[in-house]
Amino acid sequence: DGMGIWLVGPDAQGDFAGSAYDRIINGQLRGRPVDVDGNTARHVVGAAATLAFTTPVLHDISNGGLAVSLAEVAMASSVGFTIEGVPGPELFDETPLRFVAITHGDNLDTAEPHRRIGTMGGDVLDFSDAGSISLTEARDIWANALPRRMS
Repeated sequence: DGMGIWLVGPDAQGDFAGSAYDRIINGQLRGRPVDVDGNTARHVVGAAATLAFTTPVLHDISNGGLAVSLAEVAMASSVGFTIEGVPGPELFDETPLRFVAITHGDNLDTAEPHRRIGTMGGDVLDFSDAGSISLTEARDIWANALPRRMS
């Protein structure tokens, strides 16, 4: 409880290409993933490697975007979170070269673009204006997704 949640890497670029978000929310399956810049990749991966020595939690943002990454951390740790300042669509954006860092303190020691977006704590996954769900309900949905589809 109380650890800061940081979003590290380039700004979201609206990368929903082939994502479940695009298919379910927008009713389309389209687009190409955002191109990856090698120089940016080198810097972001270097930052993650450096932070790995001092930061308790690092998690990539990939399939499902920030929302899924944070939900995975919450379910693995049994600790909820509250985030602010992240618009609904950005929660599911799959722009590459971004990750979540969760740490104690008010600063994150990296030169890469980063911003604090929330705090770990409680038993709710609180996505601010985009809604919230209890950790118990989120875990149940995740654990029973396949059995529900097969019945």
